[in-house]
Amino acid sequence: MVFALLIARTKVTAVRLALFGCAFGLLVQINGSFVFAAPVLGWLAVRHEKFPRQLTMAIISGACFFAMILPWTYRNYSQFNELMYIRRGAELEMWIGNLRGSNGWQDLKEHPSVPFIETGPNPENIKMKEMGEKRYFAYCGERFSEEYKHDPSAYWIRCVRRVGYLFVGPMSAPSITQVRLSARADLARWAFDMMIFVPAVCGLFLAWRRGYRFLWIVPLSLMSTIPYIISHVNYRFTMHIRLLLLMAAVFFMLSLLQRVRTGRWPHATAE
Repeated sequence: MVFALLIARTKVTAVRLALFGCAFGLLVQINGSFVFAAPVLGWLAVRHEKFPRQLTMAIISGACFFAMILPWTYRNYSQFNELMYIRRGAELEMWIGNLRGSNGWQDLKEHPSVPFIETGPNPENIKMKEMGEKRYFAYCGERFSEEYKHDPSAYWIRCVRRVGYLFVGPMSAPSITQVRLSARADLARWAFDMMIFVPAVCGLFLAWRRGYRFLWIVPLSLMSTIPYIISHVNYRFTMHIRLLLLMAAVFFMLSLLQRVRTGRWPHATAE
């Protein structure tokens, strides 16, 4: 994001957009879901240019991005005999996040990476070792399809809940560890989320009304969470959203303080 803003505010060149594409190609190999933020970041870098030049720069950046992931794509094809974006595992995440009775929040009790559960060895861990990752992930995809056919509306309700969880976590969430928090602790955590969310919404509205132009960070942040909305959410996945909310809440509080002291709300004088 910083690189995109520097390009936009200094000079947009083919070399810089090529480096941007290469950097993003490396970044998605750490976490493939970052690719959903690419359109917004690319637009930030070239938004002051005219359309023909924007298109040219986008093509250059996109070509460099694909060049960076090509070696890993070739490796995946040679290993698994199929085209694969970065790595497999989406089927597992879709199934594990939408088990029957789930509220959409992350629950790892049946995740194959957990070798032992309360009753003994984790059956999913054993299945993955016996079947191998490729067959096991396909098996998870089949189970997700069966769950979806059983009750399609339940899946979409979970997705709506997960959109809400990006901003305010659930009042009761399963623990990633074997240690469960008390109901009071869950309520305190939810109340703390609300204490940040409410002034943050006020801050974002105030920023829009007073002419501040940094609100592009909102769609950027939301686009990067698309894979979590359709699979499952936890606090780690939404840390950048929480940071956005915290900054907006602080902006609102400082603006309110200025209003009390001077009688005027702040107003944007520059981008």
